[in-house]
Amino acid sequence: MNPHATPAPRVSAIVSLYNAERFVRGCLDDLLGQTLADSLEIIVIDACSPQGEGAIVQDYRRDHPNIVYVRTDEREGVYASWNRGVRLARAPY
Repeated sequence: MNPHATPAPRVSAIVSLYNAERFVRGCLDDLLGQTLADSLEIIVIDACSPQGEGAIVQDYRRDHPNIVYVRTDEREGVYASWNRGVRLARAPY
């Protein structure tokens, strides 16, 4: 077993973003502060937001390999974003 390998996540949290730059840090901090953070996969779907959420999420990803970031090429609604996240989720919950 590779001691540097990230364990398989047990829970996936899906976060959809659009015009949410001022909320991203708080959202990610809250998720990373959960007691199950070590077994949590955070899937962030950026629905082609015109704000700077992507740079913020990429900054978090440097220290948290359990964060998955996807930016869509076009604006999509929240349900489409959530469905995209569900398809990407690796955890059973």
